[in-house]
Amino acid sequence: MFNNESIQIQATLSLAAITMAVGGLLYMTDYSYRAEDTVAVSRPADSAVEFGLPRQNLLLFFYHPKCPCTLAAVEELEKLVATIQDSITIRAFAFCPAGQNRDWIETSATHRLRRIHEAVVVPDYDGEATHRWGITSSGHVLYFNHSETLVFSGGNTRGRGLVGECQPTHELLARIHGLSSELFSWPVYGCPIIAH
Repeated sequence: MFNNESIQIQATLSLAAITMAVGGLLYMTDYSYRAEDTVAVSRPADSAVEFGLPRQNLLLFFYHPKCPCTLAAVEELEKLVATIQDSITIRAFAFCPAGQNRDWIETSATHRLRRIHEAVVVPDYDGEATHRWGITSSGHVLYFNHSETLVFSGGNTRGRGLVGECQPTHELLARIHGLSSELFSWPVYGCPIIAH
């Protein structure tokens, strides 16, 4: 039989379990929508490596190959490219730590990026390009129109690891189609590319 003491213990344990579950859920929800620090990005003086031919539409994608959040950004990029008729050049800079060889970047994110039409994956040894451009978070997209003007800077997902229709994808698509030439910025929901 149950006595008052055992009922109190069960009630206390149940309340503790519910509190922990709700707290965990709130933490995960907060984490999903917490962006890494967004920084102002400016085109480096020595950016010729990224810009091949003049008057091209160029999308730069900076990522950490081992960041699980990046898969959502890659999926959104795949869907975006599948819907456009315009030709864009995509350079995906895959962070590779000092002392590691090219094999370190070989992940599902890298393989999926290579399958995107017009995409070239570039190993970013020791984060050289990441540093040069001032990028801090995995999944950061920079889009330059045919005039080589930066018109989009930020993430292409609505939250960390979340896929689905969202404002940044619509804004990026509008700029690819030339419907806007104003700079649009959006938070990046990815892991830090380089640990500070």
